Amino acid sequence: MSQSEKISHNRFLESTLWKILGVVFLCILEFLIVGAAFTAVWSVALDNQSESKLIRDQMGNEVFDVVTSLSADNPAQTDPSQTNLRFYVEKVSSNGEKELLLDTTENESYLQKETFWLCIKPDSASPWLATEKDINELTSREWKNLSVYCCTVLLVTPFTAKDTISYTYQMANFAEKHGSFAIPAAVCFIVLFLLILVYEFCAAGHKQNHSEIVLAGIDHFPFDLMTVLMIILTIICMPAVSAILEQAYGIDQLNVQMAETLMLVFLAWSLVFFTYLMSLARRVKTGTVRKGTLIGWIWRRMVWFGKFLGSLIPEFWQRLLVYILYLIMQIAASAAIGGNGEILFFMVSAVIGGVALHSLWMQKQTCTAAEEICGGNLNYQVPERTISRMYGGMRRQAEYLNRISDTVSHAVDEQVKSERLKTELIANVGHDIRTPLTSIINYVDLLGREHTPEQEKEYVAVLSRQTERLRKLTEDVLEFSKADSGNVDVHLEKTSVAEIVDQAYGEYEEKMTSANLETVINVPEDLYVTADGKLLWRVLRNLLSNAAKYSAPHSRVYISAQELGDGQAVIEIKNMSREKLNISADELMERFIRGDSSRHSEGSGLGLDIARSLSSLMGGKLNIQIDGDLFKASVVLKTA
Repeated sequence: MSQSEKISHNRFLESTLWKILGVVFLCILEFLIVGAAFTAVWSVALDNQSESKLIRDQMGNEVFDVVTSLSADNPAQTDPSQTNLRFYVEKVSSNGEKELLLDTTENESYLQKETFWLCIKPDSASPWLATEKDINELTSREWKNLSVYCCTVLLVTPFTAKDTISYTYQMANFAEKHGSFAIPAAVCFIVLFLLILVYEFCAAGHKQNHSEIVLAGIDHFPFDLMTVLMIILTIICMPAVSAILEQAYGIDQLNVQMAETLMLVFLAWSLVFFTYLMSLARRVKTGTVRKGTLIGWIWRRMVWFGKFLGSLIPEFWQRLLVYILYLIMQIAASAAIGGNGEILFFMVSAVIGGVALHSLWMQKQTCTAAEEICGGNLNYQVPERTISRMYGGMRRQAEYLNRISDTVSHAVDEQVKSERLKTELIANVGHDIRTPLTSIINYVDLLGREHTPEQEKEYVAVLSRQTERLRKLTEDVLEFSKADSGNVDVHLEKTSVAEIVDQAYGEYEEKMTSANLETVINVPEDLYVTADGKLLWRVLRNLLSNAAKYSAPHSRVYISAQELGDGQAVIEIKNMSREKLNISADELMERFIRGDSSRHSEGSGLGLDIARSLSSLMGGKLNIQIDGDLFKASVVLKTA
């Protein structure tokens, strides 16, 4: 939707005139829907029975009233000016004689003529209808206990009075003419009603020069009270609505002129109901339905008051106070009612309350431990004596908190150790780089002075050696940094251990020979592991480099591999150390540590650490074992 369309759309929703017209249209459509529904009902009634049958039923109702009034000597209700019916009422005796009681017929045209036979018992004022055949079959004994009336009723035309009969006749004629259109018209009116109602819902709260939904003054009235008042008003108006429905069906004897007043009542109720719906729509849009209730206001004040009391009284004492009040109420109830049942119930409540208080004590112990650990007291432990008095989930929670304390302490120690190693890394790298760099600077200065060709060759050889040492140190530091941070591309695949061992040994075979070392290789040709070939080659290269540098002359270096089972294989490199291994395996794995603890031998001291990091990246591990002068490095990987 473009910006201009949005502006036009918002202006349409903000239009006060359209909102007012929408409410007016809704009220009009209500009456149209009701009228169409009544017409459809009358049309169905006419399909089930004829118009004359409907009129006859109405005549029968009028005859009942007339005969009842005559039997009570009150013929005023048969005033011809009040009805469109004319009555000719005779009282019939057992011998067939008839006594005229009422004659309101005149020389008038009539639309319909009906005859009714009514019987009344002396002890009952209510007549009932009978047929002429029923009257002829009455016995002499039955005639003594009955008063029989023969009533002829005429529906005159034109109608001079607005009564139920005329209303019924007019509705029947209207339904007969327009009944086929009633249901489609009602559906159309309902659809239009829903569309306008949806528009009113969408437009509710939109106001010119305001980008947000604006609440009206009535929206600040508590919504739950408004709902109650709406229900009460609906209950009050229900008799009026019921009267309208009865008038529409023509089955009630109310004055037809009251319909206008009743419709006005219905209109007033509709306006109030639409106001209620629009307030609901605005509250829903602003999310204030729950907040704008009296119950919500009372609940928020109770919560605030509870929190205020909670800030003054510790939680344990709060619950203890509530429990004491509960016990006092139980004691009072037991004293007032009495009986063993109440005493037993009080004892059970006391036991349950004791268990609840013990649970609260356990919770307090665990909360205290959590607060201490969060506050930095990593050595805090829930006492074993306290744990032994706990049970269930609270006991497990206390044990877990103690384990968390141990784990966090270990993690802090590891972090401190890592920081120490970082400090050593900076110091040792600076030392190792400074040594060859100083040599390079000094020999470059000597080359700039007066020297002989033999001295120049010597100087260049030293520069070449120190430059290579500096390059190797730099590569080791970079490789260590990548391996330690995991910033290395790893492509795991099925890898032949024999091929990788041959490649790594091929690079160091000459160095092994020059160091007077004999290499013994025992690797199966059919052994495969899941690894990255390049990374595994670098791991073996670092281990062979250590063996070539630090093995005792005229000794053997053993390279072997085998499958361990459980989906794992191991590659081992063993050699005898030239110097005494006066440190542990864990210390030897630390960064920048050499077996002889010297800073003057070739290398950076990062080889084992790099090999360990690369092995971990491939899902394996590197283990170091020292047995006297025997040094053994084991690379454990998953088999393929």
